[in-house]
Amino acid sequence: MPDLVTLLAKGYFPEELPPPFRTDIYAKAILDNIHGLPNTFTDRQLTAKIASHSVARVDILRRPIGIPNPILFFNLCKDIVVNWGTLASHYAHSKISGSSPIDDLRSERAIWWAKDFKEHIPMRARIRATNKWILKTDISKFYPSIYTHSIPWALHGKQFSKNNTGVNYLGNSLDKWIRNGQDRQTIGVPIGPDTSLVVAETILSAVDIELQKRIPKLRGLRIVDDYEFGCKTYAEAEETLAILQENLKEYELDVNFEKTKIIKLPLSFEPSWISELRHYEIRDKPTTQHNDLVQYFSRVFELSKEYSRDSVLKYAIRRLRNVKILNADNWGVLESFLLQCAMIESGVVQSVLEILIDHNPNNYPLSLLLIGEVLNHIIVNASPLGYTNETAWSLWGLIFWKLQLEVQASDVLSKSNDTVIALLALDALKRGLIPSGMNLTLWESFMTQNDLYEKQWLLSYEANKKGWLPSFGGSTDHVMADTNFGFLKMNDVYFYDEQKFKSAKVLRDFPSALLSLIDVTP
Repeated sequence: MPDLVTLLAKGYFPEELPPPFRTDIYAKAILDNIHGLPNTFTDRQLTAKIASHSVARVDILRRPIGIPNPILFFNLCKDIVVNWGTLASHYAHSKISGSSPIDDLRSERAIWWAKDFKEHIPMRARIRATNKWILKTDISKFYPSIYTHSIPWALHGKQFSKNNTGVNYLGNSLDKWIRNGQDRQTIGVPIGPDTSLVVAETILSAVDIELQKRIPKLRGLRIVDDYEFGCKTYAEAEETLAILQENLKEYELDVNFEKTKIIKLPLSFEPSWISELRHYEIRDKPTTQHNDLVQYFSRVFELSKEYSRDSVLKYAIRRLRNVKILNADNWGVLESFLLQCAMIESGVVQSVLEILIDHNPNNYPLSLLLIGEVLNHIIVNASPLGYTNETAWSLWGLIFWKLQLEVQASDVLSKSNDTVIALLALDALKRGLIPSGMNLTLWESFMTQNDLYEKQWLLSYEANKKGWLPSFGGSTDHVMADTNFGFLKMNDVYFYDEQKFKSAKVLRDFPSALLSLIDVTP
């Protein structure tokens, strides 16, 4: 069972954000004052908007992630923790879920899957052992399409929930806090916070239960919204798909027909390119290692073109984390290939930074001029397209190595309304890394009390807390004028740590971290 502090400290901000963004200080302040919170903290009439951030998937595909307002998020987390027994009992009725929420035993997040990837392989093998056909599908735009009213439907039944709308029922209370946290919108939940996995499993466990009733001998595995069913005949697979689609529609969801396939067994468990790259040998002699690196990346670039909808480059880079580079010449070759990867596909910049920063135990010299050139190039080209995560990580890299932002980079950054980018840029400005200066007009306009509950809440609070931007108008401290955020400021809460520039290691091992990011459907 997750506790409230852990959920606030580790289950709040999306894991894709650069290392300076943290919530453990916020969680501690809540714990230390749990019986002395302002009355307005739990006001059910309070509404706010979610700060959005865009993460690369593959090719031009993007994934929007969300950073909920801390006041509304606290109330949602409190509801979940207090009622965890009820939720866990609900999840237990699904016999096919491989992603039921439990405490994260890896201590990386607050909540993770009860059965991790290593357990999924034997489960899938068992499904296939007695069947001839596999039905594979997932839910179309799952998190963005979740209907929040379907949460009480899943927990209490659809008709009961329509007749009983009071917040004394758990489903209605969860629905209320989620809606209020996204400006009363009933469609979608934010991707990123651990609470969204709780919501997802609440709804899809109810779908599983109905499937199990209608298909008594159901053989399948569901990992969040990805399904795999074993069937003895093609007709049985078609019938299973029809029933699944019917049950999903009860919760305003639908299958993703682009990814729906009925495949005759045998079938590989992973794409051939993953197997090839996983077993690619990079030897431990200087000359042969040099040749192996050249051949490895030559093959990686071929595969990235052949499988353009898969995250080949990202996997290939992370595959090298355990390779010990034997001399400075080989490190230079690796560095050049990594920078080329970032130029080709800016979405891998986080993985590139991790190798350059955290996997150079011999401290081989870095080509900082080249690194600065690449990171500035990514900012200039990615930011105008709304590729905010690549921009943020490139900014983080420049700050880490104390490299300057070029004039063109600072110009495009000043036009960004992404709160994560704005805070990183303000930090860089404070450190003297933007000699040309910046136009701060846009960001200064968000320094109002009203913006503490808008999409720019993180910038509006944190830039005030750090003294980086004045309150709009300059006469009143807009944060202290608000009871809730004033409480956070008085308790020295901050969400951005300027000292956290020692490591880029926030990544998990493949494939757990990448399972939801890589399109590897055979």
